[in-house]
Amino acid sequence: TVNPDDERTRKRSICVRSIFFDFSACSVTANLLRLLQRALRTFISLKVLSLEFGIHDNHYSLAWFLKGCTFQLRTFTTSIRCDDSLAAFIEGQRKLEELVLRGFQTTSPFVLTPDALPRLNALRTVHAGVPVLKQVMTGRPIEAVSLSLFQEDMFEPLDTLLLSETQVKRLTIMSLGDTPPDLLLPEISARLPGLEALHIVVLMARYTYVSRHALPISTLPHNLLTFLL
Repeated sequence: TVNPDDERTRKRSICVRSIFFDFSACSVTANLLRLLQRALRTFISLKVLSLEFGIHDNHYSLAWFLKGCTFQLRTFTTSIRCDDSLAAFIEGQRKLEELVLRGFQTTSPFVLTPDALPRLNALRTVHAGVPVLKQVMTGRPIEAVSLSLFQEDMFEPLDTLLLSETQVKRLTIMSLGDTPPDLLLPEISARLPGLEALHIVVLMARYTYVSRHALPISTLPHNLLTFLL
């Protein structure tokens, strides 16, 4: 077992720039998280961090083990649920350029101060809803976004794209529900007339041959690159 307090381990850890932990196939214990915390505190030069946990563990607040880490990331990917402890960690990442949130949104507050994440230019989410999107998008120079559209939110997630400090140029959407493409595309076009790249995956309970040919292509930006069903 590697001891994070060992002097040789500390010297080697300074050279680590990227690290990926995948615990999705198992359940973690508090002791494992404490060991992980001790190890991460030695990676003072870390730039890329990925933390993946299983579905069962993601229902609990896990971000406490990130407290005390001094590294400044450029890319952070995690499936930890979106709660106040995760927001507290993200708040301190002043050099973060890419943020990937795969975790669940909860009723716990997820609040970022206006001056947090001044360099963020790419946001990718899976389960995050409107409250989390608003917190991250508002006033930040985000040009690339990936999000999910849930039926209960209607088109509210698309409205959050207008909160970016700069115009969103690249957009990926996973549409979950019964919203047909011929309704979705005009909504995107109306909000993002300068969009340069679009990737859409529509998961529909009902699909017809007619809907595939009813897309109002004339309403889309002329430089639209891709559309997938």
